[in-house]
Amino acid sequence: MGFFDSLKEIKAAFTTPAKPKFAPERPAIVWSKDQLEESATIEPDWEYSDIAVAGVTYYQPQIEWACAYNNQEIGNRYALALLEFDPENEHDKKAIKVTMQGYLVGHVARGDQREVAPIMRKAIKKHGTASCVGKFVGGGEGMTIGIRLDIP
Repeated sequence: MGFFDSLKEIKAAFTTPAKPKFAPERPAIVWSKDQLEESATIEPDWEYSDIAVAGVTYYQPQIEWACAYNNQEIGNRYALALLEFDPENEHDKKAIKVTMQGYLVGHVARGDQREVAPIMRKAIKKHGTASCVGKFVGGGEGMTIGIRLDIP
C-alpha cells in the first residue's frame, strides 16, 4: 500500500459514516410518502414537524445509517419513527424514545413530552403501537443531522 492509498483510507475514515456495530447488512429503507402515510399510526400533515428529537448528537452514526446519509445535505428524507415510553430511562422516567429503521436515534424533548404522550396513548390504544413520520434535517459536511417528528 502506497502513501496516497494510506491518505485515502484516512480521509475515508473521517468522511464515511460509521456503520453501527449492530447494523444489518442491508441499506436503509427509503420511504415514499404513500408508504409513510399508510404505516404511521399518527397521521402526518406534512407541514407540521416542530417536535424535535433530543440527544441526536449522541446517536449520529445510527442516524446517518438510518437515513442513508452520504455526507451531503439531507434535503427531504423521511422515515417511520416508532415512539415508545421509556420508564427505565435513568435521566427521565417520563422519557419517550424514538427509534427509526430499528435504531434508537434519540428521545422526544422534555418540553414536548406532555403534548406527545396523549397522542401516543391514543395511537397505542387504537393500533397497538405509536409511530409517526420522522423528517431528517440538517447534515452536510461537519454538520449534525437532526430529526423532527410530524405530530399534528
